Amino acid sequence: PKTLRLKEDMHDVITAHKYRLSLSIAPNQSNFRVVAMVFYELKSLDPFEPMPSQSNYEFHDHSLHQGNSQIEALNCEVKLAGRRFVVGTNEEPCYMGGSICAAHAALVQLRFIPNLDRVTK
Repeated sequence: PKTLRLKEDMHDVITAHKYRLSLSIAPNQSNFRVVAMVFYELKSLDPFEPMPSQSNYEFHDHSLHQGNSQIEALNCEVKLAGRRFVVGTNEEPCYMGGSICAAHAALVQLRFIPNLDRVTK
């Protein structure tokens, strides 16, 4: 329902903000710390395995600690309340033409996800 979706969206914004705050240095060109979270689903390998539904979501605080190995983004794939996502951030080398936006940085990580079914958010 709509209330669950609003809670989920707010939780995602808070999680993205925590990832953004965990970036210790902003890019030199824009000085903006930007992150993107791309949520996705996997193809079920077992035809009898039910796919997760929104009614099964639970909300947990996944805190990120700056300068600590507990930042889950280092694992390429992250699970949050039963949902899977990847995180990307913008990067800007000294030549602006070599920059990558946060969304593209997250999307290219999906190439490493086996059995990717679809992007959900």
